[in-house]
Amino acid sequence: MIICTTTDDQYRLQIFPKAELLVLYDDKKKEIVKTVKNTEHSRPKVTKKCIELKPEAILAPRGSLCYPSYVIAKKSGVKILIDYPNKLVNEISPWDVSMGEVVYSSILAIYQRIIGF
Repeated sequence: MIICTTTDDQYRLQIFPKAELLVLYDDKKKEIVKTVKNTEHSRPKVTKKCIELKPEAILAPRGSLCYPSYVIAKKSGVKILIDYPNKLVNEISPWDVSMGEVVYSSILAIYQRIIGF
């Protein structure tokens, strides 16, 4: 499956607003297919950029998938996966998104806006 996720320059998963790169990763071949510099710093905009890369799934590092991002991803029809930030992309073991994750990410997004993240 081709997965779009967000990473730093060492290919460690990073939450959407902090990510340096958008990465297309083939989890069957265990290889990076494509990297694109991330120029967006809001969760929904990063979600849209991932979808534009036409992946089969989006892997949102925990804390990335606020409600607007969830809706955008859900409407696109891609599979939505979650894993922990700071894991190397070739060490992922993602799980399906839950509404608890969406609530957690939404609260984190609001908190980060308040403190000026």
